[in-house]
Order: sequence, then C-alpha cells, then structure tokens
Amino acid sequence: MSRPLASRRGFTLIEVLIAIAIFSLLMVAVYQTFDQSVRSYQTVEHSRELNETARLILDRIGDDLQSAAIFSDNPDMVLVGEDGTGARSQPADRLVFSTLNHLPLDPNAPESDLAEVEYQIRPDPETREPLLVRREKAYLDDDHEQGGVLTILSARVSGLNFRYFDGTEALQERWDARAQGDQLAHQQGQELTREVNTGLLPLAVETTLIVRDADGRDVAFTSVTRLALAKPPLVTDATLAQ
Repeated sequence: MSRPLASRRGFTLIEVLIAIAIFSLLMVAVYQTFDQSVRSYQTVEHSRELNETARLILDRIGDDLQSAAIFSDNPDMVLVGEDGTGARSQPADRLVFSTLNHLPLDPNAPESDLAEVEYQIRPDPETREPLLVRREKAYLDDDHEQGGVLTILSARVSGLNFRYFDGTEALQERWDARAQGDQLAHQQGQELTREVNTGLLPLAVETTLIVRDADGRDVAFTSVTRLALAKPPLVTDATLAQ
C-alpha cells in the first residue's frame, strides 16, 4: 500500500543550496585544472615555435656561411661584417659575403653556384618594427649594398649579432676580408692590386639571434659555423680545437 503524497519528504531548501554549492566548487576545480592544462600547453607550444623559428634561421645562415668563399682572381668576392646597434639597444649587425650556396633555378639563366648574400636587421616601412631580412644576388659585382632578391625571414627577431674568430683567443666584432688580406700581404712585402683579391675569411663565425617570445621577452639563441674554405695563415686545426 503506497504512502499518502503528503507524507512523502522531498529536499529542503538548505539541502538544495548545499548541493549547488558543492557542485559549484567541483566545477571551479575542474575549470581551474582545465585552464592550467591549456596554459601549460600554450606555453610549451610557444616555446617550441620559438625554438623552431630560431633553429631554421640559424641553419639557413650557417649553410650560407659554411660555403663562404673568396677567390684571388675575383675582386668582387667579399666578406664584410659591420657592428651595429638597433632599437632598444639591441645588436643590429650587417653581414655581406660571397657564397657557393646559391642554387640556380633556371638552367638557361647566366647563373652559377656563386652569389652574394646579406643578412641584416631592417625596420618595417610601416610599423618601424625590426625585420630580419636576407638579400641574395645571383651575380657578383662591386656594389655590395643593393641588388638581388630581398626576403623577410622573421618579424620576431629583434637583434642580430655576428662575431668572428681569427685563430686568437678574442672574437672580433667586425670583419673586412679584403682589409685583413691586404694587411697581411703588405707585411709579407707583396704588391697590392685591384685585380688580385687578397681577402681572408675568418675561421668561424658566431651568430646570435635575439627573438621575442609570446610575452614580449627577448630570448637569445647562438650557433657557431666553421667556414670550410677559410685558410688562416698563422693558425692550425689544433689551435682551433683548443
């Protein structure tokens, strides 16, 4: 026999409020855990993207530098590194050099594997924010300031610094291959002419990128590239290994 409806007891208002409060606390805890997981994932993803960007750029610069070349019978081949400072006192060096890393795309074009490559920080024409650019000219001439194809590598690189190893303990902040070679040739009593390129390549180049992360903080990435065709006159491989 069923009990009368009036005798059936339901939830009181206090019990309902307590249940709602407990449920709300559980939902807050679940949301906080989920939000923390999302933030952690975003942090890891941003860090991965930052490292990937820096690695790709450093690999590109390293590939070009590893094949840097200066031939004595070509006076238009250079390696000139200029020390500079850009926005927010960040390093903004410029490096222009001849390299054998050029890939001719048109077999009918008058091109070879020789090219002039330049890396530099330039301001965006509209925002004035720094841009890392690469200029490649598929021919060599005596104009080392312009010409060729300009490519924007990244809008997140706020600083670029090159240092040059000449076989001594100190790294040089700037480099002029022709000036270095002319000085050595003069010391050795050789006659200097425009037609003979005395340019000396550094043993290695240290490249430092300063990249902005998602929070606007600057993170530095550094790599060292040995120049395969460098022929320093006064140091040996054993000296470099030290």
